[in-house]
Amino acid sequence: MKISVITPCLNRAEFIVEVVESVLAQNYPYFEHIIVDGGSTDGTFDVLKKYKHLTVISEPDQGMYDALNKGLDLAQGEIVGFLNTDDLYAPNIFDKIVKQFKDRELDAVGGQAVFFEENKRCERIEKMRLSSSPPEGLFKQIVLSGCLMNAWFFRRDICRNVGAFNPKYKISGDADFMIRLKLWGFKYKLLDFATYFYFSHADSLTMALNEKKLQKILKDASILADSYIGMDFAPMELQNLLRNVCLAIGSQLADIYFQDSEIDKIIELGNLLSKYDPTWIKKYLNGNKNIQDK
Repeated sequence: MKISVITPCLNRAEFIVEVVESVLAQNYPYFEHIIVDGGSTDGTFDVLKKYKHLTVISEPDQGMYDALNKGLDLAQGEIVGFLNTDDLYAPNIFDKIVKQFKDRELDAVGGQAVFFEENKRCERIEKMRLSSSPPEGLFKQIVLSGCLMNAWFFRRDICRNVGAFNPKYKISGDADFMIRLKLWGFKYKLLDFATYFYFSHADSLTMALNEKKLQKILKDASILADSYIGMDFAPMELQNLLRNVCLAIGSQLADIYFQDSEIDKIIELGNLLSKYDPTWIKKYLNGNKNIQDK
């Protein structure tokens, strides 16, 4: 079976060599690596030209999920994996993945995700290891803990059956994709070994959360929530999870506004969150009774 690896890319000259090499190091002959570059200006494209086996598109796009859609349109492999430009595949997993897909009933395979960071001596330290969830807990993991999509491999046909990634998302398109797979009733198997290494660094969205990052996260979470809340096809469990995560992110953001005495921003935030909980602003103000003193 052929594996198609799809990598969205923009200005990643610092990381891209190791990403490409992590695929080559799998020592699995039946693969293609499609890199969709959004028009890098830092020398990334010059690096990529050195690898003749790559399929490279370099043109403006609408973001990461638009790039993934372009990659899926080109993919020829029966199995598809999504590899970010600052992450790596675990060693020697392709052959193990292919063996799982010999079960024709399987639509996907989910492995463990390892999160690592580098210390001052450039040593890579494992910080956390997460396993994908069985079906009964998958909605909860997708919404609250991260869907770990990159640690999964999918049949190409199911990716096309559930529909393209939605470019309106900036960071939540993978969660939306996994939610649609779950609603579609896809069949998958969980693996007890690592398939993917996520690299935690200063530019990671979820590290050192600040006002700007939380605003970006809340915007995407709100788009995701509004896509499912009130829809007959969406289970109440999913709707409640999406509603609650928006409120939780909003409260984190409000705490920053509170510390900076930006009461007007808290009121504005309350107007946004009122569609998820009409009493949120009242609860928040009551929980910070000294707010008038700020």
